[in-house]
Amino acid sequence: MLPKTDYALMTALDRAAAKAAGYAVPLKLTTDMVAERVADAAVFHYTLAVIGNLLTGSKDWTAFKKLLLKGPDSGAVLPFPAAIDFGTAPATVSAAIAARYSRFVAHCKLQPGCTENVAIDMGFVSPSHAAVDLDVIQPVIKLAKRPDGIFNDWTWDGLGGIVDTIEIHVDRGDTQGDRFLVIDSTPGYLDTAAFPAALAKWTYKAIWRIGENQVGLWSNPVSIAVGG
Repeated sequence: MLPKTDYALMTALDRAAAKAAGYAVPLKLTTDMVAERVADAAVFHYTLAVIGNLLTGSKDWTAFKKLLLKGPDSGAVLPFPAAIDFGTAPATVSAAIAARYSRFVAHCKLQPGCTENVAIDMGFVSPSHAAVDLDVIQPVIKLAKRPDGIFNDWTWDGLGGIVDTIEIHVDRGDTQGDRFLVIDSTPGYLDTAAFPAALAKWTYKAIWRIGENQVGLWSNPVSIAVGG
């Protein structure tokens, strides 16, 4: 059965792309089959990232418009929101990624080498949720300032295969308050927003997601000084 949401499918594609080469022998995967996993995953991940960046950019520009029209007026010239950066696009692929992934899973499950552990590691079978209390799970993020942005260091904390993604918010200390930043499925996220000219405190928090829903508790807020 295919994952039911775009983000869940993205996670499955990313996992298959990362793991396929390592299981090429027991799952009887050709070089082309492995390459197809990598290419399909890259294009779908990039596509969802572009959509997410457009949504974030739209929110930033809407907030800018409101502040521009109604203030409050501090006397300072308002800087435009950062330009939307889509990054470098991967080589595109043909249509029907979902159907190709479904055929790939079916092929793998028919192989004698597709043991339960292999199926779990490849993401074909989810570990039992019974031992995990989804009401209290809570991500942990750590921040590191780099020349190219603020790195949000996070890991699955043993929840890989149970949760699908992490949702990160940021408060940039600019009177706009807490705002959505990204939904990420690959541990470690780089916030490339330009640092302000004046010293400011950026505060991040995160929460786990399964499909389209938030689960568990928000992480403890973590702050870092930028600009100045």
